[in-house]
Amino acid sequence: MTDIDWKAAEVLLADGVADLELSVSVRAQAAMIRYLQELVLWNRSYNLTAVREPAQMVVKHLLDSLAVLPYLGEGRSLLDVGTGAGLPGIPLALCLPRLEVTLLDSNGKKAAFLRHCLRSLELKNVQVAQTRVEDFKPAKRFDTVISRAFAAPDEFVAAAGHCCDDQGQILAMLGMAVDEPLGQGMHGFSLQRMEPLVIPGLAAERHIAVLRRGLL
Repeated sequence: MTDIDWKAAEVLLADGVADLELSVSVRAQAAMIRYLQELVLWNRSYNLTAVREPAQMVVKHLLDSLAVLPYLGEGRSLLDVGTGAGLPGIPLALCLPRLEVTLLDSNGKKAAFLRHCLRSLELKNVQVAQTRVEDFKPAKRFDTVISRAFAAPDEFVAAAGHCCDDQGQILAMLGMAVDEPLGQGMHGFSLQRMEPLVIPGLAAERHIAVLRRGLL
């Protein structure tokens, strides 16, 4: 990895955090860069992500994940469904040590990478669940259930709604906004709001759908 300008990646991350008007410690930002270094290394053998250029990883992985920080509120637990290489769960866990994060993915190679990251980054507030979300039976339901892996909020709610606490929320990270009406209730949940996310350095559309139990 000596041919990669990681200093430029650090500056890009710091500038992006400032543009998002977030409070992210220098220590957490440094840990995120170490996470990307591990991702680049493992990606050579395990094909964990199609994004391979570090600067694009900063934008499409780190900044895209950090943009949802304001939506977490005071919740103490988070389930990242279909986390893949650990997104958005690992960046969020690095920013919020108080947050108990569970990274869920059924893929063995991805789960192995995640466990490696937990050790190398000394992430004490994170655990890995290698299973399908439909089969996952948590001992305690989560304050926030999040994913950027599902194509539509209704599919996400159908698969993962049972993991969300009665007073919790589901956050669906999307590209374009969903056109179909979501306010009539989906498997016991309703859309509270859908808002655009502006990711520094990313021209593509991003939105977040916030869903809670009950009808509007």
